[in-house]
Amino acid sequence: MKHEDAIKEYGPGIRRAFTYKALNKLIQGSAADQTKKAMAECYKEGLMPLLTVHDELCFSI
Repeated sequence: MKHEDAIKEYGPGIRRAFTYKALNKLIQGSAADQTKKAMAECYKEGLMPLLTVHDELCFSI
């Protein structure tokens, strides 16, 4: 669906929704990259997380 058609069908609020989705994708992608980087660093140090939840690494000491 073209952008102009979406605005006609769903109203001007759709622009805000598209902006939110675009920014959220950037933020979530960056968080995922940082989590993977942290996991790699932990493995290098011999640490093994018990589990990962979204952007969180869970350890037990």
